Amino acid sequence: MNELTDHFSRTYIINLPERTDRLREVTAVLERGGMPLRPDKVEVFPAVRVQDPMGFPSASARGCFMSHLSVLKQALELRLPNVLILEDDVEFATVFQRVLPHILDQLSQQTWSFAYLGYSYVDNTAYASQDTQTVDMKPFSDEIRCTHAYAVHGSAFKPVIQHLEQLLSGPPGDRENGPMHVDGAFNIFRKKHPERLTLIAEPQIAWQRASFSDIHGSGWTSMPAARRLLSPARSFKNYLQRISR
Repeated sequence: MNELTDHFSRTYIINLPERTDRLREVTAVLERGGMPLRPDKVEVFPAVRVQDPMGFPSASARGCFMSHLSVLKQALELRLPNVLILEDDVEFATVFQRVLPHILDQLSQQTWSFAYLGYSYVDNTAYASQDTQTVDMKPFSDEIRCTHAYAVHGSAFKPVIQHLEQLLSGPPGDRENGPMHVDGAFNIFRKKHPERLTLIAEPQIAWQRASFSDIHGSGWTSMPAARRLLSPARSFKNYLQRISR
């Protein structure tokens, strides 16, 4: 079994059941990384789809929020020591297997709450390339965008869940206490709990494939015909991203 799946009690891949295209793509990504789907170890978690935003920026944002919250609730219920959470558009660097032992060794030696293998933040441009020899897990306290590849330690499950549930009932539009995108919610939690260590992979070894997003897509780009028209362009963009890293 892959060292990553040995280290994490469970790996969840969040996927909307109707997005079979993304499931096929992420399954191939996982298999290339030595992480084939396996019950109780590497599993697909059915994403939540809702129709009403209920105070969130959009219905899709609320669905994403509820999906990540549901994963954490299941992990807490199962008393898992930790989990790795992936979204179905994740892609790993070609050096993933080579740098993984060093990453896991660093995770084992620190008491962390969040660990990001992929992320986005202001001024970040560092991506692992074929020449990358070492990836370090470094403490990070600034805001992080994206939730396509991150881990949560079991000691943080309960307080994070409580925080997310409080935001659900908070005043819409409140940037500190109301419904918001899940990555923003994690940032607020980390801001309120600076004692809880967040680590990020530097350079990062996971990013998002170029594809239509049910979370951020809107208007005509969400129409099936538009998806077919945009598919060749996205594939070419994805190709350019791969060869440039």
